[in-house]
Amino acid sequence: MFASCPCRSSRSWTQESPSLEQGCTRPNLRLLLLGKQRAGKSATGNSILGRAAFDSGFGSQNVTVRCRRESGAVFGRQVVVIDTPDIFSPLACAEAKPGNMDRCMELSAPGLHALLLVVPIGNYTVEDEQTFQGIQEEFGEEASRHILIVFTRKEELGDNSLQDYIESKEFLKALVGSDEGRYCVVDNKADEGEQAAQVLQLLSKVEHLVESHGLWHVNLRTKGRTLNIILVGRSGTGKSATGNTILGRRAFLSQLRAQPVTQTCQSGRRTLDGQDVVVVDTPSFLASSWLEEEVKHCLSLCEGGTKVFVLVLQLGCFTQEDKRAVLNLETIFGEDVMKYMIALFTREEDLKGGKIEDYTENTDNKALKSLIKKHKWPVCAFNNRGTDQAREVQVKDLLKKANDLRKSHEGSEYSSTWENISQQIKNAQKKYSCKISISTLKNMFQ
Repeated sequence: MFASCPCRSSRSWTQESPSLEQGCTRPNLRLLLLGKQRAGKSATGNSILGRAAFDSGFGSQNVTVRCRRESGAVFGRQVVVIDTPDIFSPLACAEAKPGNMDRCMELSAPGLHALLLVVPIGNYTVEDEQTFQGIQEEFGEEASRHILIVFTRKEELGDNSLQDYIESKEFLKALVGSDEGRYCVVDNKADEGEQAAQVLQLLSKVEHLVESHGLWHVNLRTKGRTLNIILVGRSGTGKSATGNTILGRRAFLSQLRAQPVTQTCQSGRRTLDGQDVVVVDTPSFLASSWLEEEVKHCLSLCEGGTKVFVLVLQLGCFTQEDKRAVLNLETIFGEDVMKYMIALFTREEDLKGGKIEDYTENTDNKALKSLIKKHKWPVCAFNNRGTDQAREVQVKDLLKKANDLRKSHEGSEYSSTWENISQQIKNAQKKYSCKISISTLKNMFQ
């Protein structure tokens, strides 16, 4: 399932495996860290990502009190790590468990490649066994097929082998059997070179699990509250700046350039008024040899919940390239994408205090007016250079319209399968030889 050709990471581990091939892009991985308190989950997550993504420390109090999701480029692939507090052991806070479970499931969408059960060597107790049993009770027995046991505190083995340690614990012995692919050991205090080797081994064993059992689609209490906002449209309209406004921080590179700044899909997330929001910034989806992989990457960045496509346009500048972008979106994502679209205009300051609804109703651009009227798209406007307070008002207006859009479809979601989208891309590329004729555009917008 996974190509055995890792490549150089741009952000985390920069070492290369001897078997690496340059220019190789590997599939994403989503990993869920589970275990009792003070097992070393957060430190293990930091080791995998190659940076201090999670708070980690020793003490009698839990460092991690809420599920958190972080990601990064690790040996040429995007790796998502979800850190959790103690959820399953008898010492877990019963009052916090339902909220932590819901949060854990939301962050795990659309599926997990492995559950990493973190067990500390030298501090193995009945709580570790009860944690595993709790995982089975909450997730079902299917979950055990996707568990990789990660032993921490490797240094406490001393001169003993890990296999001897496992043999000395009846529960562990029964759990892993003779399958060395079901466990690995890490020293989170090791030097960078040793940690890199440990991470490569861990990811290799995750690949083995996925090849044997496939992706695990989590199906537990997921309420789908996450709102996925996919920013689409031609280059140069302000998609990245709009994404930064929505997230309330500079997550995406945004500059005025002749060439497109955004070359590949990226994502960021925030929580606003109790709702988790994922923003996916995209390049211009033009028919090309890399289109299928880029669209797949775009969808992989989305989480469980509602997907809303936000067509970013520049006020007063609806061009032939914008028309082509709309046609490409319908060709790629299917007709249903038009039902889940919002038209967002940048340069709101050019309205001079007017309403965006009045602008779209009275514009002289017949093509734009026809599109919005035909598909009944909600509209909104952003000034990405406004004050923090003004931009936050704009964001709340967008989220309201996105949630209203979902409700208008009686709670149904955009749900075209990847198989359908992939076939649509192949058909379009074959039919048009990666080009869309001007005559087709003219016919569409007459």
